[in-house]
Amino acid sequence: MPFTPSTGAKGPEAQATRANSLAAQLAPVIAEIRASGRTSLREIAAALDKRRIPTPRRRGRWSAMQVSRVLSRLADGTLVDTLLRTDGQAARRGPGMTSVNSSAEVAG
Repeated sequence: MPFTPSTGAKGPEAQATRANSLAAQLAPVIAEIRASGRTSLREIAAALDKRRIPTPRRRGRWSAMQVSRVLSRLADGTLVDTLLRTDGQAARRGPGMTSVNSSAEVAG
């Protein structure tokens, strides 16, 4: 499946829908990259560039912040925990990268 945001509607809701769609498409790719040992945001960004996956705005190269934002969009479910773990260990989390479990631990 090509990584191309849908076109058409404009406005904040449409933009959020496109961003969520792209994040969902990238989830398995990012999981594969992390499984190969590249776990930092910068390493993931470089791997996305190497695979020629376009950035959300389809310009330039991937940055660590863009990867962080994609992971943040996925953080509303358990998928982010899978993406952030390698070899059964929790990986380092960057700004905005939280999980449902870590929120519950703080509240508890």
